[in-house]
Amino acid sequence: MNNSYRAVTLDVVDRHTREARVRPYLAFGSKSYFSERTFVRPEMVLGFNNRGLSQFGARLAFGVDF
Repeated sequence: MNNSYRAVTLDVVDRHTREARVRPYLAFGSKSYFSERTFVRPEMVLGFNNRGLSQFGARLAFGVDF
């Protein structure tokens, strides 16, 4: 019996990559009570990328503590 082997290179069929991007942000706000349980909470959020400020958000929430 004459057995011979040869190496065969196969092309990559599917390649998986993962990428994560992180952007720093800064958030600040306060919570002010109108009575013992009702409150208002204003908040501001700033987001940054490599060119500087990229996102700004403002929120005003009213709520009740139980």
